[in-house]
Amino acid sequence: MFVTADRGVSDLVAFVLTFSIIIAGVGIVSVGAYGSLGEFSDREQVDSAERGLVAGATALDDIHRETDTRRSFTLGLSGGFVYLNESTINVTVSRPDDNETLSAHNALEHRFNPQGSGPVSIAYEAGGIFGSNAVGARYGPSVRCTNETAVVSLVNLTTADSIAVSEGFSQQTVLNPNALSLPQGAPVGISDQTLSFDARLESVETAVVREGTVTIDVGDSANPTRWEEHLNQPATEWSGEGPSFECDRDTIVVRVTTIELSV
Repeated sequence: MFVTADRGVSDLVAFVLTFSIIIAGVGIVSVGAYGSLGEFSDREQVDSAERGLVAGATALDDIHRETDTRRSFTLGLSGGFVYLNESTINVTVSRPDDNETLSAHNALEHRFNPQGSGPVSIAYEAGGIFGSNAVGARYGPSVRCTNETAVVSLVNLTTADSIAVSEGFSQQTVLNPNALSLPQGAPVGISDQTLSFDARLESVETAVVREGTVTIDVGDSANPTRWEEHLNQPATEWSGEGPSFECDRDTIVVRVTTIELSV
């Protein structure tokens, strides 16, 4: 009888210890992994936004580089905020007798506000894609200073209405200190997480110069630091520390394509 009682107590103690170890292990894993899972989710949101903008940039390149007249693309909101951020990139061509300046305006920006960190954005601007949390261009703009020719081909974005669409994001939050102003209202209402854009060719400006200097000023761009990192690469051969960069070449071609976006 005593042997049987002892064995029952031992089984009970073993069960309690095993169950306690399981509960403690689950608790430790839950607490330790929660932050990592949150970080992974935030990172995947940004990566997804970048892939969406790259696909959009490819569609816009059909207008910008291939002279198509109309294209469409979609962006998944993924809990972020999509808006047209006011920005300016000035390109000045200097000839012996005069100067000419062409400008590209506005950036299509996808902004997130991850928990525990500051805002993160991915922006399509002037034909390139730049991320606030990544070095250089995620999708290279058509800006080259090589051999005997300088080519600067930029995209100017415009819209008949404000573009400001969010899902689970406050539009009252100051999203970008570099923005001159933020749109106050969204022209559309959405019932899902996908935003569809129509892009239409509006105009093309071109300047061709023999023997001159072209200067790019990115000081009023949506992301000056990333533009400067891109233009400071040795392979680009641009001179300057920023926000202005110069290139002297025998032939200079500057092209600004204006594309109207609508949602």
